[in-house]
Amino acid sequence: MTLPVMLSMIVLVVLWGSAFPAIKLALTGMTPGHFTLLRFIAASLCFIIYGLVRRKRLLPAARDLGYVFLLSVLGVSFYHSALNFGQAKVSAGAASLIIATAPAMSAALASLLLHEYLPKLAWGGLAVSLAGVGLIVLGNPSSADTTTSPTAVNPYALLILAAALSTAFFVVLQKPMLKRYSSLDLAGFITVLGTLPLIIFAPGLLTDLADASPVALGAAIYAGIFPAALCYVIFAYALANTSVAQVTTMLYLVPVVSTLFAWFLLGEVPTQLTFIGGFVALLGVLIVQQTKRKAISSSP
Repeated sequence: MTLPVMLSMIVLVVLWGSAFPAIKLALTGMTPGHFTLLRFIAASLCFIIYGLVRRKRLLPAARDLGYVFLLSVLGVSFYHSALNFGQAKVSAGAASLIIATAPAMSAALASLLLHEYLPKLAWGGLAVSLAGVGLIVLGNPSSADTTTSPTAVNPYALLILAAALSTAFFVVLQKPMLKRYSSLDLAGFITVLGTLPLIIFAPGLLTDLADASPVALGAAIYAGIFPAALCYVIFAYALANTSVAQVTTMLYLVPVVSTLFAWFLLGEVPTQLTFIGGFVALLGVLIVQQTKRKAISSSP
C-alpha cells in the first residue's frame, strides 16, 4: 500500500468512525427516513456542484446505468436506510461492530459470485464473525422495550446486519466499474442515483427540519458531506489503487474509532457482551482476511 493510499485510508477510518455517533446525534431531532434523505441531498449537492463547475458528466454511460443504479441501491439507498433505522435503537459502537463484519461477507460473496478461491478456514472465520454478531445483537436489547430481557434479540440490530450484507455486495460489485470510471466520477454517480429512491421519505421533511435542533441538523449535514460524499471518493480511490483485502483490513479500526467518538460525544459505554461479541466478530474477520491473503500469496 502506497503512502497516499495509506493516508487516505487513515482519513477514511476517522471519518467513517465519526459517522455512527453523528447518526445518533441527528436522530435525536429527526426521523431516520428524513435524516437519510437530508444526508444524501447534502452529499448529492456536493457532487452536482462539482460536476457542473468542472463540466463533468453527472450520470454514467447508458450501458452502465442499470448496473450503477444497482450499486447505488446497495451502497446508498438500502444500506443507509437500514443502518439509520437500526441505529435508532442500537448504540453507535455496536452498530459499527456489526458493520465491521462486511469484509468477511465480501470475501464470501467474492468466492460465490466471482469464483475467487476461499479456503475452508476462511469459511470458519466467517462463522466465527457471525457468532460475534450474535453476541452483539444479544448485548443490545431494544431500548424501546424496557421489559425485554437483556439477552433478547434486538430486531433493529438485525436490520444493521442486513445493511452490512448490502454493503458487502456493494464492495464486491463495485470493483469492475472502477476500470471504466474514475473513483470521483463513480462515487458521484452512486451518490446521486442512490438518493433518488430516498425521495420516498420526503413527506413531512420540512416540518421535521423546522423542529430539529441545530445539533441534529449540523450532524446530518456533516454526515452527508464528510462520512458520505468525501468517504465514497476516498473508498473508491483506495479500491482502484490497492487490493480489496488491504482496504478492508484498515477498516478493522473503524469500530475502535467509532466507540471512542461515541464514548466522548454520547457517553455510550458498551456492555460486556458487546465487547466480547465485538472481539469475536473482528477475530472472525481477521481469520477470513489473513487466510485469504496467504492463499493468494502462495498461489502460482
